[in-house]
Amino acid sequence: MTIGNTFDHTSGYLISCGDAKIYIEEKGNPELPVLLMLHGGFGSIEDFNKISPILSSQFRLIGVDSRGHGRSSLGTAGLSYKLLTDDLAQVIDTLKLQEFSILGFSDGGIVAYRYSARQDTRLRKIVTIGSRWEMSQNDPVRGMLSGMTGEIWKKTFPSSHKSYMHLNPAPDFDRFAKAVVSMWTDLSADGHPGALMSQVKNEMLIVSR
Repeated sequence: MTIGNTFDHTSGYLISCGDAKIYIEEKGNPELPVLLMLHGGFGSIEDFNKISPILSSQFRLIGVDSRGHGRSSLGTAGLSYKLLTDDLAQVIDTLKLQEFSILGFSDGGIVAYRYSARQDTRLRKIVTIGSRWEMSQNDPVRGMLSGMTGEIWKKTFPSSHKSYMHLNPAPDFDRFAKAVVSMWTDLSADGHPGALMSQVKNEMLIVSR
């Protein structure tokens, strides 16, 4: 039985992760291998809809709106890549997945790196697109990201802001934007995986941009 092939934010369900609710939606054939799909910052699972029709013929797709994004709530904890990885682990355990691979775009790929570093034997392969694994104090990209605000994002990417306001269960775009930028520029052990990459043992395909 095939369950659609594009994410629509109407047929999913919520999983509790601390005081946040994480939105999950499944597409494709539930009998096929599992592919977890993790989107990038300020995005949602609908960002994958140009490729999900193709992938749904080969996988059971499980799209995850990361904390604060799409239909997932933000909760009260500070946003970090470690926290998103903890959320992913909770989703995997709640769904009782026995074997799966991960496709991650941008922030989603960073979460995939961190999860792979935990060496979960259920994880088979990861594919990342445009996902860096380290950030330094003097990195010019960090300086650029530090200047991002909710107002700038809204003016630059109005469709992204409109989608957030439409989907989010308790929209507060300024708070959300500050949380995402803080995660992007975090230099602590909860941020980019850095040295943790030495613990990644899974087969990987890394697509840079």
